[in-house]
Amino acid sequence: MDNEGAQYLRYQDAVPLVGMTGEVDRMALYAGQSAGLVRESLAAAEIVARTATEAKRVMLREC
Repeated sequence: MDNEGAQYLRYQDAVPLVGMTGEVDRMALYAGQSAGLVRESLAAAEIVARTATEAKRVMLREC
């Protein structure tokens, strides 16, 4: 979708996209209540590794 030159109003539900200019920090930045549960910032590879390890542990326990 090409929105080049399109204007977005403050409080509109559009999310910031690559290439947008202006005060994008005033646009909708959806995070939800789960954002408050974040305790550390990890690389995606670490998240996947931890998830796989936990899944394996749970599956072995239930068998």
